[in-house]
Amino acid sequence: MHRNGVRWDGESSHIRCIAHVLNLAMKSFLQQLKIAPPTEEEMWRLKARKNADDGHTSTESNSDSEMELETNQYDNNGNNQFGVTIQKIRDISKTVNFPASHVTTFQALCQAANLPPLRAVKDHKIRWNATYNMIRRAIFLRPAFDMFTKSRDKYKTLTLTSREWELAEFLLHFLAPFNRATIVLQATKRPTLHETFETYEHLFNSIEDVRAQFILMKTKPDWIKQVQTAIDVMWDKLKDYYTGTKTAFAYGDAIILHPSLKLNWFKKQGWNHTIIDEYTERTRTQFQQNYAGSNITPSSQSVPSKRPHSGIDSDSDFEEDEFNEFDSYIKSRRIKGFNNPLQWWGTSSTFLPNMSAMAKDVYAVPATGAGVEREFSISGNIVERRRNRLSPETISNLMQYKRWVAHHGTIARITVDDVDDEMDEVEDEVLESEDDDAVEEVVEWLRMWEQNKTLKKRAEGLAGL
Repeated sequence: MHRNGVRWDGESSHIRCIAHVLNLAMKSFLQQLKIAPPTEEEMWRLKARKNADDGHTSTESNSDSEMELETNQYDNNGNNQFGVTIQKIRDISKTVNFPASHVTTFQALCQAANLPPLRAVKDHKIRWNATYNMIRRAIFLRPAFDMFTKSRDKYKTLTLTSREWELAEFLLHFLAPFNRATIVLQATKRPTLHETFETYEHLFNSIEDVRAQFILMKTKPDWIKQVQTAIDVMWDKLKDYYTGTKTAFAYGDAIILHPSLKLNWFKKQGWNHTIIDEYTERTRTQFQQNYAGSNITPSSQSVPSKRPHSGIDSDSDFEEDEFNEFDSYIKSRRIKGFNNPLQWWGTSSTFLPNMSAMAKDVYAVPATGAGVEREFSISGNIVERRRNRLSPETISNLMQYKRWVAHHGTIARITVDDVDDEMDEVEDEVLESEDDDAVEEVVEWLRMWEQNKTLKKRAEGLAGL
C-alpha cells in the first residue's frame, strides 16, 4: 500500500505483539500444570454434572458451591500438586472478598498478623499474570490466609500445607522475570521496540538457568518433573514465535539506533559476526533507500567539526558531500545513560537529521499493542449501561481528564478505596524490588530448598538413632 506518502506492506511489516506472545506462552505453562482458571464452558459442565448428581436442574449456585465444584475438579487430577495448591489459593482469595462480612474479618486477621489490611487478589483467565499477582498477594498475606482457613470448620480443607506453600513460592520466583517483562513492555511513555530481542534473550536465559539447576539437583520430587514438562511446553511456544517472526530486522533496527546499545548489544549476547553484519547492512540499506535522499540534509552550520555531546569522533572532519550519517553514527562511541533513545535523538537532529528522522519512525512502533488496548478498556468503563448516550467529544474529554488526574495526582477526598490503592502501591514497591534479581533468586531458592530437604533428612536420621 502506498497512500499519503506512506509505503506499507502489511504482511511483511507486521509486528507481533510481544505481550500477546508472552500471554500465550505463560498460559501454556499454567495449563500444563493445570492451574489455569476453568473456562465458563468447563464451569457450566461442572455445575450441570453436580446438579444431575443432586437430582435437581437449577443452575443457580452460591460462591461456596462454586468453590466446591472447582476444588473437586482439581482434586480429580490425581497427583497434580500444583493444581490443588493454586486452586486452594484461588478459592480462599474469592472467599475472603465476598460477602462484606468476610472482607471485614480478613482485614482484622491481617492486622492481628501485623500485616497491612490488604484484600486478596482474585484470579481471572484474561491475562496470565493475574495468577501471578494472586500468588504473590497470597504469599505476602500467608499468616492471614492460614488464620482464616482455620477459623471455620468448612474452610479447614482449604488450609495450605508447608509443602504447598513451597510450591507457591517456587512459582512466584520462577514467574517473576516473565511478569516483569510483561509490565515493562506495556509502557506507553517511552519506546519499547528495542526491548523485544532483549526480553526474549533474558527469558530464554532464565529458563536455561532453571533447567541447569534441575539437572544438578540430586533430589527430584514429582513436582520438579511436572515443572520440567511445563517449561518444555512454554519454551516451544516462545521459540515458535521467536523464530517465526518476519520482522526481526525491525527489532534489530531499534537496537542499532539505540545510542546506548548499538552493535555492542549483539556482541555481548554472543551473536555470530555474520548475523551482526547482516543486521547492520539491512539497517544501512533501509537508511539509504528511505532517509538519506530526503530533503533533510545537514548544513555546514549543523555539522560542527567537534561534537563532544554526540559521541561522534571529534577528530574527524567531514566534508558536507562526503558526510555519511549512518557510518558516522555506527563508528561513534556508545552514549551510556539513555534509557529513552528518543531523548538523545531529539538533541542530535542538528548533525544527524536524516538518522534522527529514521529513529523517530522506528521508535514510533511499540513492542506491544497493550497500551492501545488499555485506552479502549478505559473508554469501555466510561461508556457503560447507565451512560450510553455520551457524545464522542465528551468521552474524549473524560479520558483526557482521567489521564491528567493520574499524571498530577489530584485527589479530591480520601476514601477506603484510595487507602487500599496506596497500600497496594506500598506493597508493590516492597515486592517489586525482588524482581530485579529474580533469575538468580529462583536458582538460589532451588539450591536452598534441596539443601534444607537434605538437612531435614539428616536430622530425621539422627533422631531415629
